[in-house]
Amino acid sequence: MENSLRHGFGEWNQANAIAIRAYREGAFVLIDVFDNGNGFRVDVDMFNQSLNEQNRDSEGFALRNTHERLVKTFGLNCGLMAIASDKGAHIRVRIPYVESEAERRQLLEKEDAAHEHTDDDRG
Repeated sequence: MENSLRHGFGEWNQANAIAIRAYREGAFVLIDVFDNGNGFRVDVDMFNQSLNEQNRDSEGFALRNTHERLVKTFGLNCGLMAIASDKGAHIRVRIPYVESEAERRQLLEKEDAAHEHTDDDRG
C-alpha cells in the first residue's frame, strides 16, 4: 500500500483508489493489492525479475527487500509478484496458510532465525 500512496498517484484526488483482497489458495494465502494509479515504470516481467536480483541500485528496493524477507522466511514459493494490469498496479503477496497455533509459532521461530542470520551477515 505504501508504494501505491507514494508512487502510484501523480497527485491525490477522490478518483484514486486502492483495493486489497486476501484469499486462500491451497496451502497459501494470497494478498492482492490493486491501485488505479500510474502503474509500473518498467515492464511487469522485468520488475518481477528485478525482485530476485542483487543490484541495489535499481528501482523497487523496498519491494525487493520485502520479497527477500518473505522468501528467506517462508521459502521460494512465497514472496511478491507484480501482475499485469490495464490500469494502475497490481502486486500479489504469497505466504503460507497457517491453520494451527503450533504452525504459527513454528513460522515465527523460523522468521526470527532468518532475521538473526540477516543481521549477522551485516555485522
